[in-house]
Amino acid sequence: MAEFFAASAVGVTLWTSYVAFLGYADGRIVTEPGISMLLSLGVALILGSVITYSVRHSAKAT
Repeated sequence: MAEFFAASAVGVTLWTSYVAFLGYADGRIVTEPGISMLLSLGVALILGSVITYSVRHSAKAT
């Protein structure tokens, strides 16, 4: 159970840092709120897809 909480704490920290940075960077680049939101969602979708593919691909290799 301790391993789960440690991994969960790391995951939560990485996720919140990623979302905060994405929101900050996107807000500085694009000033229109609607376009900014769509751009953030697009980047999150692309990154999430790439990471998911990488994890699944490496799991199949082992």
